Amino acid sequence: MTQSSLNQNTSQDSQLTNFALPQTQKRIIDFFHRLKNNPPQSLVLEGGRQDQRINLALYWVMVLNCAEDKPCCKCAVCSQIKEQVFRDLIFLNANESIGVDDIREIRTTLSHPPHHQNRVVIINEAQNITSESANALLKSMEEPLPGNHFILLVPQRESLLPTLVSRSFVLTLNWEKFSWPENINDKWEAFVNFINTGRGWFHLTAKKKFLTRDEAKNLILCAQYELLKSMQGQKNSNLSAYWAMLDIKIWRKIHLALNLANQAIDAKANPHLVLDWLAVKLWDFCHQNANQ
Repeated sequence: MTQSSLNQNTSQDSQLTNFALPQTQKRIIDFFHRLKNNPPQSLVLEGGRQDQRINLALYWVMVLNCAEDKPCCKCAVCSQIKEQVFRDLIFLNANESIGVDDIREIRTTLSHPPHHQNRVVIINEAQNITSESANALLKSMEEPLPGNHFILLVPQRESLLPTLVSRSFVLTLNWEKFSWPENINDKWEAFVNFINTGRGWFHLTAKKKFLTRDEAKNLILCAQYELLKSMQGQKNSNLSAYWAMLDIKIWRKIHLALNLANQAIDAKANPHLVLDWLAVKLWDFCHQNANQ
């Protein structure tokens, strides 16, 4: 990935979201202003929605480069950052492949002074980078050069390598109020029962129209919500109470499996096959933990 391809990648990724500051995340915005005079080399933004994380990351680039005390969001620098064409912004989308060579090439770029005030590398959905790429990224963080900063965007910090988290300043966005989907309770109960016992699921998914695509998405969403509650120590349901007893490594595996299942549904995979795969994975993770 050459510098020109980095710029091309940035232009393509600008289509991920339209810039708008999420007003429900005012606490994070205020924190950015307080960090401006002594910015951490690496930030982790977790929680919220993907578009909120991206837009707040872009705002952080403005904080570090706009001439105003607080970003004006109107000057040439701010406008270029919003459009993701700012020369000192490197935006990588880890939903696509990011290899060790890409990280090493970024390190070459980081060895030169920024063109403006501060260069920022944004890695969107950073939980998807490989262990090899994460270790290469960690090496860049261990050899910091003035004016270079990283911001890693993830749903939950537990999905990152612990060494990346330990070298970063972590900010948690407000989570959206969750509304339990209607008309999936029977299917949800069967799904949770299989996670706990390994029984009572496949005879249901063998039925031709047992699950619609939307219902499969909602089951995955509910599982993500239960995992979040478990991480926060909430035990007000059978699944969250069960998952709260698991260790961080298992949480990370569950999180990644839920993400993969969600991506498969978005890619139009058969919802029955996706939920069968997910159910087996979740049962297996919990069963492994019980035998440790």
